Amino acid sequence: MKKFKIEQKVIDPILNLIKKNQGYLTQRENLPQLAKLGYIYNTLWTFGRLVWGNNGLLTKKFNTGQCEDNPKYKIEMCKPKTEEIENLIYDAWGLHVENDLCISWKEFSKTVFEKTILSEKEVKMLKLEKTCDDWLEIYSLEESCFYKELFPNRNRILDHLFFVIGNGYDCDGKFIYESGVTKTINLAWYGDWRNVKFRKDIEELVEEVLDYPEVKLTLETSYSFIKHEQLTEEIKRWGVSKDDFDRIYNFKSMFNYSDTPYYPVSERFSNITFFNEGTHPSYLKYGLEVCQDILNRGATERKENLKFAEEFILRFKNINFDSTFN
Repeated sequence: MKKFKIEQKVIDPILNLIKKNQGYLTQRENLPQLAKLGYIYNTLWTFGRLVWGNNGLLTKKFNTGQCEDNPKYKIEMCKPKTEEIENLIYDAWGLHVENDLCISWKEFSKTVFEKTILSEKEVKMLKLEKTCDDWLEIYSLEESCFYKELFPNRNRILDHLFFVIGNGYDCDGKFIYESGVTKTINLAWYGDWRNVKFRKDIEELVEEVLDYPEVKLTLETSYSFIKHEQLTEEIKRWGVSKDDFDRIYNFKSMFNYSDTPYYPVSERFSNITFFNEGTHPSYLKYGLEVCQDILNRGATERKENLKFAEEFILRFKNINFDSTFN
């Protein structure tokens, strides 16, 4: 196999495709296509660097070195025309950053080219304007079992949604939404990106780029390496693989936050501080509930939370939920 310039042959064409079609791809109805291109870019750049970078797995064998820049800066070659377009492009990539730990060629090609059956949680996450009840339902799903251990009751979930900062959620004054890196984008805008069909000319270019045998080689090589490294590290840490560890030990005993104080409220960042008379009433209803719980805790609660709870109840206690709640 000859020296393969993955950055020139694969990465740049994808980013130039976004650059050329940025007006089309950042229209609300076309954001799922942008998100899928973000998935392709993130996956191939991440593992391209591992395999073909200056110290890559196949660099010495094929005498090459590429993909060394931070992908955050590489994406700037899209040259967005407005700040809004820049945020949409940036978050279409950022949406996938934490999903790049280990992706096989089979998984990647299936995501790009085949139909994906979404889980119940994934379907519910597609809803654009989620009420507080929607979030509570999402956290109660069986596939959210980790959340069940971390947040053993409703008020612990509400604490996470309302008070905790830096958790990936923001409030636009009406609803709480899962936000992107830029904080301005509701990730639900990207919709069911896994099952979106590209516009024909975009699809043709994507197929052309992914048809290089080196793309498959990149993912097969990185997948094999990462799986081996992960297993080795797990055995070093636990004495067994992580899957076996999970079966042996009961994680319920490790998490018990039911009696801890609420997260300290931040007037600048906590979502509950953005609630107002125009906020969906489900949030106000549960906001009153947690604030009353804070007051009931008395001296065991944080002073700043007690003060905030008093003010919140005073502001919203007279809302008639019988006429406004739906």
